[in-house]
Amino acid sequence: MRLSETGIPGIWLRRYSSGRSRYGWTAIYGGRTYRRISKRNTLRGSVAEREKALARLAAGLPVDEKPLAPPYTVKAAVADYLKACESLRCRRRYAAHAEELTQYFGDLPVSDLSQVAVAGFRRKRAEEKRIDEKRTKAGAKPSTINRDLSFLRAALNHAHGEGRHEGAHYFSDLSKADRRKVFVEEPRTAGIRRVTDEQFSAVVENLPRELQPIARLLLATAMRKGEALGLTWSEVRGRSLYLTRTKSGKAREVPLTPEAAALLPKRPADAADSDLVFRGPEGGDLRHNFDRSWRATREDAGLPWLRVHDLRHEAASRFLEAGATLRELQELGGWSSLELVERYAKVTRERIREALSRMALPSPESSAECTVSARAEEAPAARLAK
Repeated sequence: MRLSETGIPGIWLRRYSSGRSRYGWTAIYGGRTYRRISKRNTLRGSVAEREKALARLAAGLPVDEKPLAPPYTVKAAVADYLKACESLRCRRRYAAHAEELTQYFGDLPVSDLSQVAVAGFRRKRAEEKRIDEKRTKAGAKPSTINRDLSFLRAALNHAHGEGRHEGAHYFSDLSKADRRKVFVEEPRTAGIRRVTDEQFSAVVENLPRELQPIARLLLATAMRKGEALGLTWSEVRGRSLYLTRTKSGKAREVPLTPEAAALLPKRPADAADSDLVFRGPEGGDLRHNFDRSWRATREDAGLPWLRVHDLRHEAASRFLEAGATLRELQELGGWSSLELVERYAKVTRERIREALSRMALPSPESSAECTVSARAEEAPAARLAK
């Protein structure tokens, strides 16, 4: 076996003793040497592969393109976790959970697992009737459904720990109370939930007094919960809020209406710029109490699906309905792209139907009267013309 130069820098030809020959290329970048056999085994193909490899290295990418792996599915996650639990005494019970989850979710990618999909599983398990050898069994109890979903959550955590799935999954950001909750039915506004004034008042008016201005500020400004609870006096600048600690890492300005500005407490004389704006009656931090109070209040109001983040969605929808553009909404809420904002432009069918019902259309009787009067006015004009 020997290498022969081709006359083109970085391109060579390898000749084997059997008479075969293969083209290859060599690339030097960043002090490292990369040598590869050409996949096309032609002179022109070797040149193209070398130029593409140098371009990938310049862009900070690996020199070799790796084929995209198929998406990691719920079925695979459940199977992998069940295999890891083979030595456990409860494997038979785990196998029953895995069968139910695999039968419903199947090849659904883990990244596509959402509240709507989980709510559908809950509803199916609760309504499904099974025929046993002796009797017909009713649907699964809430405790059984909770155990199914607990097994699914454990399987996803196992997949994340083993490196089979990167990033967060559906259960990552859910609290323990929401994780074990079984809704009687799927919310009518799953996804972007609309919040009526009555629903908002039913929850907010029963919150502790020091937490009510925070909830009203979220609905008035489309701020995130963490931005409002972590607001400091250095970020309050006249009739605007200059947020510096945001989810995207980019500072943004939030103008305040007179109603929104009135929700901010008066700054104490001894308050430093780094002090929080919203504090408890004894000066305590409210960031740990807000979620607990919100969950308890929404349960009492009969709205277990209402999240704090739904106030941001509702504020964005109302901002667009007031005549704002998508670009203005993006600047107000700090969304990273217009694609994330376009979802708020989709008006629900109920609101379209309400708008159509408010349109004033002439009745058939009035239309007939207008036609008769018009003909009566045309008759004298026609006689004068003759």
